[in-house]
Amino acid sequence: MRHDSTPRSRSTRSSRRFAVALSAAAVATGLVALSGSSGAAVVKGSTADVATPRYVNYTPNDLPRTDPLHATKLGFDAGEPSIGVNHNTGKVMYQAILQTLQVTFDASVPAKATYKDVTNPLEGVETLDPFLFTDSVTGRTFVSQLVPPCSIASYTDSDGEPPVAGLPTATAWTPSTGCGVGSNFDHQTVSAGPLPAGLVSTYGPNRAVYYCSQVIVEATCSRSLDGGITFPQSGVMYTLSLVGEGCTGLHGHLRIAPDGTAYMPNFSCTDADGGERAALVVADPGPVLSFDIRLLPTSTTTPDFDSDPAVGIDAAGTAYMAFEDATSNMNVAVTKDRAFTYTDIQDIGKPFGIKNATMPKVVGGSAGRAAVTFLGTPTEAPLATDDIPENNLRSFDPDRGDPKGGWHLYIAHTYDSGKNWTVVDATPTDPVQRGCIWWGNVAANRIPEGDASCSSNPERNLLDFIDMTVDKQGRVLVGYADGCVGPCAKDASSNTKDNNAAIARQTCGRGLYAEFDTAADGPLRACAKTATAPVAKPVAGTVGGGTVTPPSAAPVTLPTTGLPGGLPVAALLVLGGAAVLARRVRTA
Repeated sequence: MRHDSTPRSRSTRSSRRFAVALSAAAVATGLVALSGSSGAAVVKGSTADVATPRYVNYTPNDLPRTDPLHATKLGFDAGEPSIGVNHNTGKVMYQAILQTLQVTFDASVPAKATYKDVTNPLEGVETLDPFLFTDSVTGRTFVSQLVPPCSIASYTDSDGEPPVAGLPTATAWTPSTGCGVGSNFDHQTVSAGPLPAGLVSTYGPNRAVYYCSQVIVEATCSRSLDGGITFPQSGVMYTLSLVGEGCTGLHGHLRIAPDGTAYMPNFSCTDADGGERAALVVADPGPVLSFDIRLLPTSTTTPDFDSDPAVGIDAAGTAYMAFEDATSNMNVAVTKDRAFTYTDIQDIGKPFGIKNATMPKVVGGSAGRAAVTFLGTPTEAPLATDDIPENNLRSFDPDRGDPKGGWHLYIAHTYDSGKNWTVVDATPTDPVQRGCIWWGNVAANRIPEGDASCSSNPERNLLDFIDMTVDKQGRVLVGYADGCVGPCAKDASSNTKDNNAAIARQTCGRGLYAEFDTAADGPLRACAKTATAPVAKPVAGTVGGGTVTPPSAAPVTLPTTGLPGGLPVAALLVLGGAAVLARRVRTA
């Protein structure tokens, strides 16, 4: 979360039920090739090619927020969702603000989905930022709810299922200290991965868990060696610098490479000359968690705020960084040397003529394989007074009266380390959002006469990010909030500004794990076994039943902010308060 202090409280919500309606829509794409760099190509996927990835969209709630029953459904409030997959069980875990959902996909093509609320009652009460991370190797899922100066956090090794049937859901979760001393107040991220050589942990096959956060002028990170039960003293990743090298506190989500290298993406860092560029902030493998800022080669910042960049790493250690460039196009840069150099920087929205893109996410697979998702529109933004396009002006109209207009969900796949990308529109007939996706008020001196800035209410509905993961067979899954539900899906003049939980799941085509290209249960052979590709029609699903009772108040012990590895307590409290006051307001 960025600029919003409005907590999410279950006491302000209607009681949740488990009745679920499942809808699905399949992808239809055409074929056109456009040149990338170094003789590479970024192309639309073709349904004539069985290797082209195809997606089906799922939701537990197809009601708009104007429907009286909307808040009785699962996933009714899912801005900035997180998604993960337990490779040991196949269960998909999805965080929708205060709800933790367990999703099961069966073996049919397209698959049917079953949803279950497995929320830990302690974490279903209030939050400033929700975050979920599933370590696919061990199957451990962490849920972190930001409550400054730390987070209320716990983990489950059973996908949220109690150890004995009939026991309360809370028995499936183990409390965590939530963060390390010296952590910060905002925008937390949790990740896990292999430890660098020479270090030893008590968790999994020598794995570590990380917690990082920011407070405008600095970001800190801590590495747990006991599986996220406790976190040691946090260390500073970087600080804001008005002169010389530094980064703005806000960052993306941490990812860990196979050799233990830690990558944190940041949209606005400065070099020695003060020029702003996106960067990967990298901790090379070693006994001490120490980060270094490694900037992209070209300027990427826009006059007003944009979304966080993202990073994913494949099995060979190649990192793929997705970011908005200075004109809000979606680019990917590749690095094979821990971000000392970047190659194959390409605009992956070109096949669809994307002029504005936001909310990137990346996931890696086998060596040379990765996927990137983002929201985008081919509509160019109107010019601000400085003659720079600005998509947060009220006159920006991505719908153009077209029911199929608006912002769509795009997914790009590479199988050759980012030389070439195949891109599909995963929501071709049903936009994710109409109108603005608000990232902040446009500076007054940039607003043309007669125009106005978009507003946080209701155009902040999607919040900060979407998320992406991959299952054991190499299928890509994207967790996103659907902002266009019910009449909005067919009527360009209807703008419901919802944020319902949604998942785009790869149903067939080449996946991210090469070993499953020839497997009967792999995605590449899925559509080859069926007479036709998936069609756009509702898919029935089964659901569980029951209610969740809010827990009684209980004391929660959180680590206090410490001096080493962070700013003095008083300074952090002042900065934390400033961050809260400056937050962009979420809509209820």
